[in-house]
Amino acid sequence: MKLILSYDASHITSNYLEQALDKSSKNTSFSISTAQYFSQDRINKIFTAAQKSGSLSADFNGAQLDSNELENAVKSAGSKVRVSVNTAQSTPVNTLLSALESAGNTKVFSAEFNGAQLTEDNLERAISNTGSKSKIKLNTAQALSLNHLKKVLSTAGASKFLSLEFNGAQLDPQEVKEAIKEAGENTSFSINTAQSLSKQALLDLLKTAANIKTLSADFNGAQLTPNLFAEALKAAGSKTALSINTAQSISKSNLLNFASLAGTEKILTMEFNGSQINAADVIEVIKKSGTKTSTSINTAQNLNLDDLIDIIKAAGTSKNLTLAFDGSRLTENNLQRAVSAAGSRTTIIVTNAYRTPINVILDIVKTAD
Repeated sequence: MKLILSYDASHITSNYLEQALDKSSKNTSFSISTAQYFSQDRINKIFTAAQKSGSLSADFNGAQLDSNELENAVKSAGSKVRVSVNTAQSTPVNTLLSALESAGNTKVFSAEFNGAQLTEDNLERAISNTGSKSKIKLNTAQALSLNHLKKVLSTAGASKFLSLEFNGAQLDPQEVKEAIKEAGENTSFSINTAQSLSKQALLDLLKTAANIKTLSADFNGAQLTPNLFAEALKAAGSKTALSINTAQSISKSNLLNFASLAGTEKILTMEFNGSQINAADVIEVIKKSGTKTSTSINTAQNLNLDDLIDIIKAAGTSKNLTLAFDGSRLTENNLQRAVSAAGSRTTIIVTNAYRTPINVILDIVKTAD
């Protein structure tokens, strides 16, 4: 099993994170948001301790950085550490370029820009300066004109890692289609609210991506048309990943049909709200799922213990299952029991881990070892 502990640095006032890192092994990974709240000395110590863990990701807010903070963090990062910056459009370009230079071809680094807030050519300059392990991400990509989008894609070429995210309710299907055609092999596309696309537009984009381009599309289960999603699954290529959030809004028969259509070839994720699911239905879906289908349950702390264990048992060691617990809302010892019962392809995520009692954290870290 894999355990992921998620912390918000702006709320950490004790050394509980360091204690967890000290006891961790390769099966436990850590995620830190608002890492700019940590001093450089603490960053250095945490990054050093992270070498014992599976991995550690540290995300900085680009609008709140001190001058050399990001560059120093990248320099301090070891092989198990990934550094990222969000709202990169608000980061002074020289600060960003210095971090990219420090990353070179040896450090894992990413910077995310908002396409609706770009200024000058900072995005293109960042792309040009990325090393072989760095990636540039662009959300709200539909805000770019087609000419600007083509310029960005040309800058990335075939060698730079670039990720573009579009809102399915706001994009121009023809422009995205052209972008997919022109994209290099290391450029990926994602579409949220994909249920807003017309049938023709959706299938056309899937056909354009085919088995060559990397594409992901996320659908809201409360708003999608089951027949259209079934057609999308059939049309999806080998590098296309389809996902459904709010999957508990879909009938069991349709979910089972999706799992059947995905088989062992299609990449499919179905995400359920743990407060609203019928556990027996989810268990049937898990049992029907192929090797590339994943079942995800958020607010898993709201499941009763018997249902939780039954779901984990249904996944066993052959099905992909992710359970996300809110560390600030745990009940009894459900989290500990889940970690103990988890199979080799189950991932357990604890959000707000800074609000989870340290004895619980140390207990599950030990169990995950």
